[in-house]
Amino acid sequence: DPFEHVSSILVNVSRTEAGRNLLLDPKRRLLKQIIPQFDSTSLLRKKG
Repeated sequence: DPFEHVSSILVNVSRTEAGRNLLLDPKRRLLKQIIPQFDSTSLLRKKG
């Protein structure tokens, strides 16, 4: 699964204010794209 380690990256990105602003920017709609990944069967994808 090429996206297994994305959750670890998201944790690191969200530690900074700039990263949180990027993730929460409504124009980018990143959270809307990320949330469905929590339903993945890959444990690494879900938990990092």
